[in-house]
Amino acid sequence: MDETKNGMDSFDQVDVLTEEKSSIDVDNSVQENNHSSLHNMDDEERKERYKNLLTLLENSTKLSNAFETRLKKCKLKIVEAKLEKTNKIDENVPKTVENDSIKDSNNQPTEENEEYENYYLKLFQQPKLFKGTLKDYQKEGLLWIRTLFENGLNGILADDMGLGKTIQAIAFYCFLLEMGIKGPFLVIAPLSTIPNWLSEFSKFSPQLNTLLYHGTDNERCKIRSQINVKHTVDKLDYFSIVITTFEILRIDTKVLKGYDWKYITIDEGHKMKNPLTLTSRCLREFACTNKLILTGTPIQNNMDELWTLLNLLMPKLFNDIKDFSSWFAIDDFHGTNDQIVDLATKDEILNIIVKILKPFILRRQKAETNLNLPPKKEIVIYAPVTEQQHKLYMATLSREMNILLNKKPEIDIESGVRAKRKCVESIERYTENRVIRKTEPEHKAESKDKIVSLVLLNPFMQLKKISNHPYLVHMPLSPGRSSVLVDENIVKASGKFLILDAMLSKLKLLGHKVLLFSTMIQLLDLIEEFLIFRSYEYARLDGTMNINTRVDEINTFTNDPNCFVMLISTRAGGLGLNLTAADTVIIFDSDWNPQCDLQAQDRCHRIGQVKPVVVYRLCTKSTVDEKILANAAAKRKLEKIVIGNGTFNRTTKVNLSNIKELMNLLESSDYDKQIQSNGFILSDEELDSLLDRSDMIKSSPKTNATQSAKHFEVLT
Repeated sequence: MDETKNGMDSFDQVDVLTEEKSSIDVDNSVQENNHSSLHNMDDEERKERYKNLLTLLENSTKLSNAFETRLKKCKLKIVEAKLEKTNKIDENVPKTVENDSIKDSNNQPTEENEEYENYYLKLFQQPKLFKGTLKDYQKEGLLWIRTLFENGLNGILADDMGLGKTIQAIAFYCFLLEMGIKGPFLVIAPLSTIPNWLSEFSKFSPQLNTLLYHGTDNERCKIRSQINVKHTVDKLDYFSIVITTFEILRIDTKVLKGYDWKYITIDEGHKMKNPLTLTSRCLREFACTNKLILTGTPIQNNMDELWTLLNLLMPKLFNDIKDFSSWFAIDDFHGTNDQIVDLATKDEILNIIVKILKPFILRRQKAETNLNLPPKKEIVIYAPVTEQQHKLYMATLSREMNILLNKKPEIDIESGVRAKRKCVESIERYTENRVIRKTEPEHKAESKDKIVSLVLLNPFMQLKKISNHPYLVHMPLSPGRSSVLVDENIVKASGKFLILDAMLSKLKLLGHKVLLFSTMIQLLDLIEEFLIFRSYEYARLDGTMNINTRVDEINTFTNDPNCFVMLISTRAGGLGLNLTAADTVIIFDSDWNPQCDLQAQDRCHRIGQVKPVVVYRLCTKSTVDEKILANAAAKRKLEKIVIGNGTFNRTTKVNLSNIKELMNLLESSDYDKQIQSNGFILSDEELDSLLDRSDMIKSSPKTNATQSAKHFEVLT
């Protein structure tokens, strides 16, 4: 890399590019963006933004070249140290090592030699404080995080869900301690993943002291006194690794930002995707410059969210959202695949964006890691609309309030006509009695037989409730009680419940264990009543539970062979959990954000799973459910071409100009099969076919992450 005119070398440039900007107005940048896309930019504005994008690419390339050179030199030193220690030349040493062919920082870095890489991985020594055995891709991940840290850079470890991002982070903390960096260190994670962090630390680095910063005000006050207490391991003095939640981060920002944190890890970092949220604002107040974001879904809804994560890590470099995110708007991905390809390849926009991102993102997918995970397939089941659902659905669309409020029109029994409105009756009485009102006997209030719950200010939510179960809008009550009436009608009222009832009976008979996800806690309550009614043993996890209760429920489901179903709220329980005791996932209602559903199904399809996994996604035919799936498909296409294209695994050469490859990505199906009920519940033969896994027993995991899935198979 050439020196600049003022004599600044490449490493000095890296320092300037990564220096924290004292005052970056993130709010203004986001507000001015207004989700601009190419469609509402004139030629002059487009040229200006394209010029700025190229400048961003130039700065990112400087960082990338310096980083890659240092990474290779680090690997070479490891190899040389090993050879010097053995005091002989190993016959298996690749020529790339003997000839020292790695170029210096003034040249473009060469391509990694596969033979050299394999030799290096054999020599790489994981930290002594780490008691597990890292897989090759995890060793590479650890070295990547280490090199980022040593060069003052931050990044996103975006490995596919279930590949051990937590383990790689724990190994890195062991490395920091062995390098004499004493801490304190901070891990911020969702409440649902806290038990997993504690258990993983205990399992893989039992000598390290972790400190859970959580609880009441008084409990947290006592814990603070322990943060600066030093501990000793292998003659090394260090501070505790503090683990806390996003909620506590918001509550105790003033306290926590006062500590001199040496490193901060943000688990499930996509929770920081909105820079205007309180959590994101709070974290920006921390002085610690060394950070690592862990997330298997760096793009969830749009490019703005990815920019927010990068701005949090590298605010000097990613300082203007307009120049980065306006090229791909989610509305563009509702179009045809040809239109999307034209958009991505014009002026090599996709290539430029990927090159900008590559220094800061490391992502390996399951198909690339040779984990030999059992296969997984996803099936969409279209449930019929029952008469009760249809009535409420149409009443919502036409705003028929009498039906929605469960009111019957008042009819005069003698004449058979509609009774007069009460205001008319009042006027007539007033006239007849010359302002003297008659005192009429009060009628006893009739006991309610149904609870009415309407969300007319948000019709989509109202329609989604009806599509799931009409009881969420009109809930019948047990006589004389305020609890839901549970009988066979709880199944017959909902098409999804009819499908669910048929599936669970056979899944139970076949010995499967089920994770059942829903976006609504109220719906989980209803499903829980159904499970009790059918005498199924179950566990439950949702956002209202504390840590201890969650741990107990997870242990019950994992260890009790009779515990058949685990009910989980998608947002609270779809993160960071290891539930490989299950081999079946039922997504009762899809999330508007498709990545949340992907997170959910990977609770059981991850390292440790030995059985084939089937994901069943329920969708009510001809309802808002179908709109949610269509919207999710558009978001998945954006994620596929930007992140899920295999270009962030450190070994793939960036080249996304190949139209055929892009088309294969966009045409790849998210589902292996679709099943239509056509208004009827599945027959025994169709149900047996639906639950059959014989085709997965001898199948092997997919080896090409970009290959097209087979076309939908529709059973009628």
